[in-house]
Amino acid sequence: LNVCTVRDQAQEDSLHHVNSLIDLIIASEDPVMSRQKCQQYLNACSTTDTTVYTDYDPSTICTDKKFESVLLGCTLDDQKTIKKRLQALLVYLTQQTIVH
Repeated sequence: LNVCTVRDQAQEDSLHHVNSLIDLIIASEDPVMSRQKCQQYLNACSTTDTTVYTDYDPSTICTDKKFESVLLGCTLDDQKTIKKRLQALLVYLTQQTIVH
């Protein structure tokens, strides 16, 4: 069974832009800044998930508004995939920060 996500041109462009922004994090030489940016991107993915922030003051949650804007142009399936990708990347970057 093969499932394909149907996207219009604007959604294709948004997905490409999001992937380019994530690629910049991966290519960065500064692991601390990469981890911070990844966390901001992940926060942008989670702003609609109120269960994530039940213990936090919403004013302290830092998101990247540019990333969030581009992300909202993606399909819901793509948004879920991007969130999972960022979660895995954050784990990796956190491990790299601890090692160095």
